[in-house]
Amino acid sequence: MPYVVGVAVLVCLVGALRARLKARIGTADERWRPVGLDRLATGAALVPQKLAAWQKAQILYVEHGPRGRVTNAEE
Repeated sequence: MPYVVGVAVLVCLVGALRARLKARIGTADERWRPVGLDRLATGAALVPQKLAAWQKAQILYVEHGPRGRVTNAEE
């Protein structure tokens, strides 16, 4: 009997965790948001004019710091 109760509790916990994760992640349409050129340039450590030039050139050399964040980006 204790095993049956334990399994039932475990199934309930897994179901609740799955529901929380599903609500947090959402659907693909809810997660997609357009990103403007200014925000993208800030994230890539570039001036917006440089980013526009990179988009035309399709080449970007990026340097990453020890934690994987962008530290420098050049065309």
